[in-house]
Amino acid sequence: MFHGKLITSVLLVFSMLLSMLPAAINNAAETDCANTVLEETHGVISDAPKARLVDNAVRRGRAASVYSIGADTVAVARSTDPYLSAFDDIDDTQWYAAGIRYVLEHGIMNGMGDGKFNPNGKTTRAQLATILWNIEGRPVVSYTLDFKDVKSSDWFVGAIRWAVSKKLMGGVDNKIFDPDGELTREQLVTILYRYAVLKGKGFGGVISFKLNYPDADQVEEWAVEPFCWMTFNGIMNGKDGKLAPKEGATRAEIATVLMRFNEIISK
Repeated sequence: MFHGKLITSVLLVFSMLLSMLPAAINNAAETDCANTVLEETHGVISDAPKARLVDNAVRRGRAASVYSIGADTVAVARSTDPYLSAFDDIDDTQWYAAGIRYVLEHGIMNGMGDGKFNPNGKTTRAQLATILWNIEGRPVVSYTLDFKDVKSSDWFVGAIRWAVSKKLMGGVDNKIFDPDGELTREQLVTILYRYAVLKGKGFGGVISFKLNYPDADQVEEWAVEPFCWMTFNGIMNGKDGKLAPKEGATRAEIATVLMRFNEIISK
């Protein structure tokens, strides 16, 4: 009889403790998260389709957002950096953190809205035109555009007008600019190199520089000199030991490239 009462009492206490767990999690913002059942991750869980923001908290001196995904609750650590902390999909321990911080601090790139930088997203033609326009100081130019897919109300129209007027970029087809088209790495380096030449930073005279990469023969002729200049100046290195000229470039990758590129251009 005594043992039966003891077991009943233990079960009752255990049940009470379980009922207190949701309150402990929901009150995470009022604690340091050290005593709550939370898993620390970095900017991943916020992209989950069923993630629901529960609260904000502090863990080990870093800001965090507490998300609920079904029965699981996790704390996603955010950077306390004034630039990186504005985005919940940036991990300040990753290789791209310095590059993204640089482009944000210098007003070269912005986020994609809703607290996202989208570091793994593609880099489009309109984005690159805007990036170079930002570096140049967003000048207003008088130049008539004749592209069917660029409207006067588009957010990128000023950048494209400037980029086309400077012959940095052109259409991809008859009266088509393709602002949402993804750039390949060889297209990216070619446009950046045109801007470098515009600023007086390109190669002068005849160049003699070998692209020592196993896939150098895949580079189009018009992109050879740009790739030579970019690799010679340490702005762009190989991707897994290759130039990968036909592959795209993510926003994180271009942020890193732009950090090096802008330092040379601005000298």
